[in-house]
Amino acid sequence: GVMYNGDSDSDSGVVAEKKSVKKTWNNLFQSAVDSASAAAAASSSIPTLNEWIAIKGSTEGDVQISGKVTNHPTIDDGDAIVTSPLMDPSQAKERKIVSTSSGSRYRLGTP
Repeated sequence: GVMYNGDSDSDSGVVAEKKSVKKTWNNLFQSAVDSASAAAAASSSIPTLNEWIAIKGSTEGDVQISGKVTNHPTIDDGDAIVTSPLMDPSQAKERKIVSTSSGSRYRLGTP
């Protein structure tokens, strides 16, 4: 069967492969972009911390956020959590999105 329809098979295979590679690349690119537009587009998937407070981490200069989380993939809404240390402590302001050293992102709601 390979000789008979090998051409059409390989063609469709290549097309499908290109599509999936492009999609993966787009997803990777999207997650790496940390611009306002990307943040807005991804806002529904970023957990929010409310009633939060910035606390000093165990290492000098570390800042962590303690607050009640909502919209978290694995933690129940309203549970109190403490994040990993922030990549940029100056971002710890209301309505900002912060990234932590473990790679998580949180939207800071009402302190």
